Amino acid sequence: MTRPASLAVAMAAACVLALPGAARAQAAAAEPLGLRPPGAMDCAIMPSRIIEVATPVEGVLEEVLVRPGQMVEEGELLARLDSEIAAAELAHARLRAESAAGVRLARSRIEAAQVQYDSARPALQHNVLSRVEYEKIKGELVLAEREYEREREAMAIAEAEAARIAVIVAKGEIRAPARGIIGEELLDAGEAANGRPLAQVIVVEPMRVEVFVPLGQLQALREGAPYVVLAGNVDPAILEAELDYISPMADQSSRTIRAYYTLDSDRVAPGYRCFLLPPDAAAAALSGL
Repeated sequence: MTRPASLAVAMAAACVLALPGAARAQAAAAEPLGLRPPGAMDCAIMPSRIIEVATPVEGVLEEVLVRPGQMVEEGELLARLDSEIAAAELAHARLRAESAAGVRLARSRIEAAQVQYDSARPALQHNVLSRVEYEKIKGELVLAEREYEREREAMAIAEAEAARIAVIVAKGEIRAPARGIIGEELLDAGEAANGRPLAQVIVVEPMRVEVFVPLGQLQALREGAPYVVLAGNVDPAILEAELDYISPMADQSSRTIRAYYTLDSDRVAPGYRCFLLPPDAAAAALSGL
């Protein structure tokens, strides 16, 4: 469903509320632009993504290493779960996986049973050994071989269990999935992380510009006509933006269709209201402010 321009501005304002204090103040300082310049299209600047960071492992947060407003890099450690019990289980599981005593013992039993069996075959042929005794020796060899396979399977299971617990311990370290700003929705040390988002990572490089294009101007947009973004009121700026895609559906009630641009600039922040217009019209509008 296509959203009207007023709703998009409201959503952009909601994105501002998700920003930490400094970034929010920057966005708030940019009061809405004045009347729409001739030929301009309404738009709103938003983060490209707001990522709710969570972990599949249940537990209590041991420490939180970031604060709201902090810029984090992809892969940077955000928080750790209390993993003392899991670490002890991992050490025990690795000890079991690395212990080959059972396999060695089973292997020695096979070798001993094999020696007896090799001696029993000619003894049976020369009637020195009865058939019953021969079958008993043969059965002991079969049992020794099965015991050896069972010990090998047990070791493989122990290795798999150690690997599973290692994953749990590793997942206890929560890392940033992308470069971005930490939002204000952040859990504290001692809080349970059972299915709840631990933090928000607000991705602003690049930002996303949502434009409401009148259907009469759609063709020019599709043909690649140059457009720029005019944003800001205290310190208005003309910014280069790149067309990402055009929505496949139009809103017949407003006779508009949404188009999305990407914008990379440190002069604006999510929550800014903006206009999209041709470069010459933007320059004229900027000179008139």
